[in-house]
Amino acid sequence: RRFGDRRAAHDHRRPAAMSPQPRSRSPRHHAPPVVDKIAAVDKDDLVDGHSAQDIFESGGNSVGYTYDDLICLPGHIAFGVHEVAVHGNFTKTIRLKTPIVSTPMDTVTEAKMAIAIALEGGIGVIHTNLTVEEQVREVMWVKKYESGFIMDPVCIAPTTKISDLDTLRKTSGFSGYPVTEDGRMGSRLLGLVTKRDT
Repeated sequence: RRFGDRRAAHDHRRPAAMSPQPRSRSPRHHAPPVVDKIAAVDKDDLVDGHSAQDIFESGGNSVGYTYDDLICLPGHIAFGVHEVAVHGNFTKTIRLKTPIVSTPMDTVTEAKMAIAIALEGGIGVIHTNLTVEEQVREVMWVKKYESGFIMDPVCIAPTTKISDLDTLRKTSGFSGYPVTEDGRMGSRLLGLVTKRDT
């Protein structure tokens, strides 16, 4: 016989008064009620974990946490959203609106990452697996970037050769350059050379 047929025959022989047992493995279906025990337990013992204030504002806490160290549990708050402040100090003189810092690893933070982190209110730390000159260049790229506007662009003259432009792109890190009459900022703008032009 098929499995379905044997099951039907077994159900047919089951007494009418027998009710099927619950198949759930949840402890709620099998655990006896413990009303009296809960009444005797202190309310503070039922709270799981620690508050953010206990973790981050405790004077004796000098532990650093990573992503997997903390689990945020939902709960009620006694303050408004407008009172939430996430700013903090990166150093004694540098204050961040958003406490996001990218690690100084050669596979993580260079100029592009530092710019992206800065636009979000954080800070990126350039790694040191570079020469001093290369580190200065990475920092200058970040410093020149201000909300998408380059305040002191590198200009080129109409007589600039393509080979010189390729060298300039490698050293400056920019892909577009304004073309002025004398190749200096402040003179008459003649055009713009972008990455699409090469």
